[in-house]
Amino acid sequence: MDLSQWYLRLSRSRVWVNSNDQIDKQAFYTTLKFVLLRLTTILSIFLPFFSEEIFSLLNSSNQSVHLQNWPEPQTNMISKSLHQDMQTLRRLAELGHAARKKQGIKVKQPLSKAVYKLNVKDQFVVSNNQPQYLELLQQELNLKKVELQKTKAKESSVTLETELTEDLVWEGKVRDYLRQIQRERQKQNLEITDSITLTMPKVPDKYLPIIKQKVLAKKIELSDQDIIQLSRAK
Repeated sequence: MDLSQWYLRLSRSRVWVNSNDQIDKQAFYTTLKFVLLRLTTILSIFLPFFSEEIFSLLNSSNQSVHLQNWPEPQTNMISKSLHQDMQTLRRLAELGHAARKKQGIKVKQPLSKAVYKLNVKDQFVVSNNQPQYLELLQQELNLKKVELQKTKAKESSVTLETELTEDLVWEGKVRDYLRQIQRERQKQNLEITDSITLTMPKVPDKYLPIIKQKVLAKKIELSDQDIIQLSRAK
């Protein structure tokens, strides 16, 4: 759960084909391979064939997962403070998701701001590494800004700024279009490195460079109709 619903989801932009930071991309792949090799070794008792398949794809030595030593804890790689910080951030993110759900606002719709009222313990954690932690909350909850306030209450809380500007509405629409385009790419069995020509509904010009980058579109034609059509670029 920690791997798939937190680490992988927040790392998607780091490893997309157009990601520019190659060092950071390689760091992600190295970390993920390290975790998966050890996870498949643990799962081999319960899922022998599945774990063998995954292990063989990740390991170039042609060894069997069933011949591996049981993973031993490497305490020098464990940061208790970082683990506790991430637990706090995930709990704060869950507060934000719950607030969105209560007000019927999907995550794909960007919002301008969330105001967190943090108890003493949470205030200390978030302030400990504030720029990076706030960036994670903004990314996870699709927010433009996160504002922190102190409270004497035992539990932290969050209030969302739900007023939508024209720009925010368009950003939500563009994210939805991007999702539809990626689904269509999958239907056509396109590789992630394949460039495309694209026909899509009209959007403001300022979003076209973003769309081109995200979906590898060499050419975009805008239509008055609500359609998404694409093909592999020649």
